[in-house]
Amino acid sequence: MRKFVLLSAVCLAACAPEAPKPAATEAPKPVVEAPKPPTEAEAIAVANKLHPLMLARDVPGVLGLYADDAVLVDMGAPELVTTKAANEAATKSILETNVSKLTINERHVQVIDADTFVITQIATAEAKVGGKPAEATARGTNIYQKQADGKWLIVNEHISAMPAKPKAALPVVESFSPPAAPAASASSPAAAAAAAAPAPAAAAAPVAGGISEADAAAFVDKLPLGLIAKDATGMVALYTDDAVLVDFASPDLITSKAANLAAITELVGADISKATVHERKVQVLDANDFIVTEIVSMEMKPGGKATTAMARVTDLVHKGADGKWLIVNEHMSGMPVAPKGKLPVVVSYPAAPAASPAAPATPATPK
Repeated sequence: MRKFVLLSAVCLAACAPEAPKPAATEAPKPVVEAPKPPTEAEAIAVANKLHPLMLARDVPGVLGLYADDAVLVDMGAPELVTTKAANEAATKSILETNVSKLTINERHVQVIDADTFVITQIATAEAKVGGKPAEATARGTNIYQKQADGKWLIVNEHISAMPAKPKAALPVVESFSPPAAPAASASSPAAAAAAAAPAPAAAAAPVAGGISEADAAAFVDKLPLGLIAKDATGMVALYTDDAVLVDFASPDLITSKAANLAAITELVGADISKATVHERKVQVLDANDFIVTEIVSMEMKPGGKATTAMARVTDLVHKGADGKWLIVNEHMSGMPVAPKGKLPVVVSYPAAPAASPAAPATPATPK
């Protein structure tokens, strides 16, 4: 009997189903953190690299802070600067003025996202022109974009002279004087050593699927259409409430919705009847940011007197979390000198009216 029980137990043990094996656990995937936007202090530190190099008259060093395909509006020339060679020529021309001191009078920093920030400022340069001391105050807008290697470069710049004298003495935010020793240029041993140092963490590659150039142009074309329609309220709705703007006629920077509405209302009051875009450069930075730089002319009748005004306009447009495109920064300035030759026409508003179709023949009345 015991032998039977023992054999039965062995049989049951052998026939019992095998316990399930624990599932293999996958190694946890590393958490990829989203790129962090720079702080305002970090953005200022990047922007402040430019001033000592200018005071040191370091052309290669200055050029090394710009993207090769940067688009620039020059303070003294009517043409847009769109090549590295043209940027080098313009930089040499500026540095030949022997600037001895640079003072930042007003500065606004806009950190748009992890890959884009803007510095808008009013600055005063002291120099010697023809051996005599001279001073000039200008407005400047620099748009920076983070490159794939982690380096911040200027992709768009708009510099313009003051359209009028400031109403009060300008404050001093920061001043720069020539360094005791020449700053390291892009070709110097110091620069080479810096280039050999470990590079900062690479930024994410520009997001694909940005707006088309045609759609970007169509967005900014709402501005001249709004002027002609005298729709100041509709135009203000194209800007963020905290947009920073450099105005065509006022020496003061615009930093509030109320000031923007006042400036647009004044421009609408000039009775603009036609706006023509003569040159346009569209820069799609990524899926959420684009820049449009234009040369435009406007036919108007301020005070009933017909005149034509020419301007250079740079708009930085950003897509918010709600998917809506809005202007976050704008720089509008007058032409420093008359353009050479006749300017081309990209588009005009209002467009020439289409020919009216011929009226259909009136059918004969049957008798």
